[in-house]
Amino acid sequence: MNSKTVIGLVGEKGGGKETVGNSILQLSKGNKLQMVIDVLKKREVFFRIRSSDILKEVLASYGIPQTRFNLQRLPEGMEDMFGDGALTNAVKQRILSSNADINIFDGVRWISDEKMIRSFVAPHKNILIYVTAPVADRYERVKMRKEKEGEFGVSLEQFLQEEKASTETMIPIIGAHADFKIENSGTIRDLEVKVRKIYESAIR
Repeated sequence: MNSKTVIGLVGEKGGGKETVGNSILQLSKGNKLQMVIDVLKKREVFFRIRSSDILKEVLASYGIPQTRFNLQRLPEGMEDMFGDGALTNAVKQRILSSNADINIFDGVRWISDEKMIRSFVAPHKNILIYVTAPVADRYERVKMRKEKEGEFGVSLEQFLQEEKASTETMIPIIGAHADFKIENSGTIRDLEVKVRKIYESAIR
């Protein structure tokens, strides 16, 4: 098994985790020499997994709408039936099956997620990044996107209520343990500069 850099992205919805992941992807592609080496070794450079990828697969198999409500309730049911860390373990199996150098888990939400990220020790490397922003900024971003059914045009009251869900309440606690914290309250360019600093100091 090749050594892996496993990066956990933790943050509230609308904070910018996806953009951070995309920036890391672009930076990893920018290392041309490493890309050539990886191609010769038939190895991928980058792999990204979200808990929601697995949840969406389950909901789709039953023909159930992939709403935020259903995506929040399903992991609770999995925990009740199969024990703590059921969804986390599914994510870990995907990472273990990957042959990529850089593996991003976009959406750390549970203590079991944090422990899973930290379980990748030498010769592997683990990094936890907390991506956050003021609630007003995050609300505006979520309101304007249509990533999930029923999310477009959500009211501020609904937005704040969703943040009280069990899948969301541990985020700032886990974020306090992060190796890096990104305050995403500026421009996309500002965010990219912050990501590049982390990439060059800890990932590359």
